[in-house]
Amino acid sequence: MTLVARRPLRPGAPGSVPPRSPLGAVLHNLVSLNGPKWKSLRTRLTPTFTTGKLKNMIDAMAECSLEMNTVLQATANNNSTIEVKDMAGNFTTQVIGSVIFGLQFNSIKDPDSKFRKIGREIFDPSYKRAVTLMMNTISPKMSKLLGLSSRSKNVESFFYGLVKDTIHYREKNGVTRNDFLQLLIQLKNKETLVEDRSKEDAHLRHQLDLGDSKTEQFEMTESLMTAQCFVFFLAGFETSSTTMSFVLYELAVNPDIQERLGAEIDDVLEKYKGKITYDAIHEMSYLDKVVNETIRKHPPAPNLTRICTEPFTLQGTNLKLQKGDMVIIPSMGFHHDPKYFPNPDQFDPERFSEENKKLRPSYTYLPFGEGPRMCIGMRFGLMQAKVGLVGLLSKYKFSVCEKTAIPMVYDPVSMLLTAKNGVHLTISNRK
Repeated sequence: MTLVARRPLRPGAPGSVPPRSPLGAVLHNLVSLNGPKWKSLRTRLTPTFTTGKLKNMIDAMAECSLEMNTVLQATANNNSTIEVKDMAGNFTTQVIGSVIFGLQFNSIKDPDSKFRKIGREIFDPSYKRAVTLMMNTISPKMSKLLGLSSRSKNVESFFYGLVKDTIHYREKNGVTRNDFLQLLIQLKNKETLVEDRSKEDAHLRHQLDLGDSKTEQFEMTESLMTAQCFVFFLAGFETSSTTMSFVLYELAVNPDIQERLGAEIDDVLEKYKGKITYDAIHEMSYLDKVVNETIRKHPPAPNLTRICTEPFTLQGTNLKLQKGDMVIIPSMGFHHDPKYFPNPDQFDPERFSEENKKLRPSYTYLPFGEGPRMCIGMRFGLMQAKVGLVGLLSKYKFSVCEKTAIPMVYDPVSMLLTAKNGVHLTISNRK
């Protein structure tokens, strides 16, 4: 498999359609928008994902991790089997509630909480949803004509009410929180967000500079704020929980790797007196390799979409693209191409050593996309997954059981790449 062209392709969301109801404003988010409006919104939201902001969020993530460990203790004491995808979803839902909305979702202690049910309603796989999403991608105009929509009015109404009520409460009572919604409120009130970018954040501006130079002025309305909260809820809890479940699966199948990672976690946490901090996570180099290899082998989003912006002939072929043509880039295909990743079915974290990364061509590892539309929340998603994993692996060991599918079987109708029937593992105490 060869990547023959990157330009003139525009990152886009071919399935996006104009809103068909007042609540259709949830479509006006960073994932769905294109052109000058996207550029302007991306520019204004970029300061919300800097290293400084992530450091402010990690304490809340660590608290959620501690609560998850407490809830799992009795299960581990009995060496019982659990479904780790759902467990991870409870954790990431609670993290999102805390750092996005500044609310206690209580999804770890109560897996049937309203917020957890909403998440399941959005992502629970079905053939109807799979067909709808396929039609939205292949022919947005036909989908609109047929009235096909994968959106739920119940979900949209819930989020719109949640964001609106939270904003009004904060403004009426002079309440401020250290969360994503507060940053949106600052933008709504035309305040300038504090620029706290460090050297680690250079990619945020570089990616933006690669895009269209045109921007479009707009007002940060409650509907637009709801759209951003909605998409970050979707992207934040499901992809990270899926990644966590695949990491635990691979560690259970490869106990030697789990043992090595556990030793690294022990050593680093001892240095930081048992506290999970941004710097502690940053020092866990083997954890980074394990997570990268996991999303190489099991990328939550196995395909990327781009839209051609002008007539173009693919290099080395007679294939001509016309303006408006959609191109699907099979990132999972690159990840499993032995030309770039020898023995691709083998789980080998050392593929992501600094030496081995330099040997691979650019754009062959694409779990978060590339270019100006690369996932703005990439580091947030990785950070919350790593915090959850460090909390779990500092206390517990995960092993395969009778219900563990080996090899992994994917759900054919899921929106994202997920395990069919979940990931079942045995959990036990390490010490």
